[in-house]
Amino acid sequence: MNTWPQKDSIEALLTNVPPVPAVVRYYDDFSDSYSQVTDASTSEQWTISLDGRRATLDFGEFDVQIRGVVESWCAMILGVLSPRTVRYYYYGLRRVPVDHVSVALT
Repeated sequence: MNTWPQKDSIEALLTNVPPVPAVVRYYDDFSDSYSQVTDASTSEQWTISLDGRRATLDFGEFDVQIRGVVESWCAMILGVLSPRTVRYYYYGLRRVPVDHVSVALT
């Protein structure tokens, strides 16, 4: 018996993922100010400020099948967690095989 989700079921699930907002605002605790990613909905690379420097989140590293979910998830957690934590989670998620992410989503 195959327990992995079928591609059709994953695509159906992903149609319910909200679109990434055009602008993602976040609080940079190092500079004690708010920053933003201005092209979040159209760019595969987001540049964020953390610890007095810039970091890039490259969503092109993710499989096309789950990229939208990862972008939406990062937009959501960037609004509530520190940018350093988001970067840490982002790099951790990059190490997870796409089929494991798909199983978790379904």
